[in-house]
Amino acid sequence: MLSIFRLENSSRNKPVPEKSNRLIRLLPHLLVGLACCLLSQCGGGFSTVLPPGSPAKPTPSDPWYGAAGNVLVQESDSPPIYTWIGFNSQVSWQHYLAMVQQAKQMGGVTWIWMGGPVIVNSHNPLGFYFDPNKSDAEIVTPKVVQTSLFWIEQDPVCYSQNYSPGFPWYAPVAPIFPQTLSNMSGQSSARAAAPPSDLCPGQ
Repeated sequence: MLSIFRLENSSRNKPVPEKSNRLIRLLPHLLVGLACCLLSQCGGGFSTVLPPGSPAKPTPSDPWYGAAGNVLVQESDSPPIYTWIGFNSQVSWQHYLAMVQQAKQMGGVTWIWMGGPVIVNSHNPLGFYFDPNKSDAEIVTPKVVQTSLFWIEQDPVCYSQNYSPGFPWYAPVAPIFPQTLSNMSGQSSARAAAPPSDLCPGQ
């Protein structure tokens, strides 16, 4: 028994290899990095904190989820209106990114036109979403297709039934996540520039 105890005791007192010591020292940093990765969606480009009152990031089970990309947008007035616009088309997603970059290069631009065919859905916080198969973003759009999230929210059924397939509805919105237009000042005037459509005059 004594010899066995001495053998076990001696094994406990053996020095820990330098490689193991290094791993032990790195462990806290690895845990912090893992936590940050999980909170920030592991490189998905989304902030860990969304604006108060904004909806949660969509998941593949949401019909407004875009396989190519999703962007949280804000139509700012009092109060601001938030919604997620998804893109299933990689071509359309890249076009959206190009429009954001172009708006930044123009300077003084605080919002762009974004939208698509309106689909009524009671599970969406606004009661509707833009079809992710046909979502679009532009700097300039024809006045006949310009409206706002506010006016669509008043009568989404009307907006879902009245649109030209080649010209879906566009609302003046500012991208928030994952891309953003740095200066939000002046965004409050965007909705005033987009009255209700003559096809859906509002309530």
